[in-house]
Amino acid sequence: MIEKILNIFKRKTEQEENPEIKITPRTLVVLCGVAGSGKSTFAKKFFKRTQIVSSDNCRAVISDNPANQAVSKHAFDLFYFIIEKRLLVGRLTVADATSLSKETRRQLIEIARKYGFKVVIIIFDIPLEICIERDQKRPRKVGEQVIRNQYINFLEAKKSIPTEGFDEIFILNEKTLDTATVRIIPPYTTSNNSASL
Repeated sequence: MIEKILNIFKRKTEQEENPEIKITPRTLVVLCGVAGSGKSTFAKKFFKRTQIVSSDNCRAVISDNPANQAVSKHAFDLFYFIIEKRLLVGRLTVADATSLSKETRRQLIEIARKYGFKVVIIIFDIPLEICIERDQKRPRKVGEQVIRNQYINFLEAKKSIPTEGFDEIFILNEKTLDTATVRIIPPYTTSNNSASL
């Protein structure tokens, strides 16, 4: 049933050449995708630097190394802390992490609900080989095997996400990633997102 919903949704969004993602100011935007799928680039394109809370940046703040997986627990403590404080003062926030773990997504939804925020997720459904190719061109590489392992988790995440309680779900593929736009709309405006579940 979940796969059927995702397939219908994917066909619908693929028909849009220039999809527009409409969100209200009191929204927590969760990004989901493997390394090299374009999450951080997309976030920087449409959101203020201060609106983006990055798990890699949190690792860097703690250890001076954004790739240091040894401090991931501490980094995510900081990640959730900053997000919660931003929502406490009513600020639109983007959670920039792979979000492949159901527990990570659960905690983000829980924080959003605590402060009366909508929570939406943008899924970066980019082919594995493209992600690997992009990673190879980066100065700081994640590595092919890591991305392959992430992709397995990503496929499981796509099945689970429709059941997890997100207010809206958006899927971007290799075609719509470059043409999609984000528009912040007043909270009293009726959202007419065709890319929502």
